[in-house]
Amino acid sequence: FSSDYVFGAGEGPYDDSQTPAPLNAYGRHKLEAEQRVAEMLDDYLIVRTCNLYGYDRDGKNFVMGLLARLGVGDSIQVPLDQWGCPTLASDLAAAVVAAVSADLRGLIHMAGPDSIDRLSFARRVAELLGFGDVSIGGVRTVELGQAARRPLHGGLVISEVVASLGQCFRGIDEGVLQVRTDMEAAADLAD
Repeated sequence: FSSDYVFGAGEGPYDDSQTPAPLNAYGRHKLEAEQRVAEMLDDYLIVRTCNLYGYDRDGKNFVMGLLARLGVGDSIQVPLDQWGCPTLASDLAAAVVAAVSADLRGLIHMAGPDSIDRLSFARRVAELLGFGDVSIGGVRTVELGQAARRPLHGGLVISEVVASLGQCFRGIDEGVLQVRTDMEAAADLAD
């Protein structure tokens, strides 16, 4: 698995024919791993994806982290200038299974269909999950003081060969509602 962070110097979403230009060590390491796999193996599948989210009881993605903060009433500031293509993890998993079953090889992009900034995404998540009255503010990435540079205009265009498999990558509304369904099912199991 790789990332849209192999790009960053241009304007995304990026298709699989565009030349990578990472801005930070994470992106450079992902690109180096892609290159080494391609050099060492004749038969490989590299999947680039981005902005993964989904139900995770440990809260290890943007949506779950946002929900944790919304649930306790924290003041929330998210980047208003970082764009990506949120990808529901279960959709990615199903598409990877389909790609392997179809014996796809090479480097392919798998990502959600919506290109959106983090602030708009956060506000939409809050609205869909019943926190529409909570204020979520936006801040420019440069004001966050993060050690590593972040690509501002990221995201990926799904590879044509992946689209031909007929796999569905849900948009934000459907994907976030799936997260809610998965959370409710997990709560029912815990009872």
